[in-house]
Amino acid sequence: MAGLKALAAAATSAARACVVLISSVPPVSLVVARSAGVLVDANAVLQQLTSRFGGRGGGTPELAQGGGLTAPAHEIVSAARALIESTLRGS
Repeated sequence: MAGLKALAAAATSAARACVVLISSVPPVSLVVARSAGVLVDANAVLQQLTSRFGGRGGGTPELAQGGGLTAPAHEIVSAARALIESTLRGS
């Protein structure tokens, strides 16, 4: 988890971005992070993912972390992308 958080911090400090970093081995761990000015609530994204795929976690609008998700990583990535794109579109 520390490695995922460090990568997320580096990515969001270097550019205006929202990132979701996911471990590849079940049970899946993940980090959701955003740069200042990005209108995505990282904790809301995490809560929706854990609601759908199990697990638990929490955080702030800027950085959230969780674990114990039971779906394959590619399914979680697809769902995370859809949630973030929906948020950015304002839906």
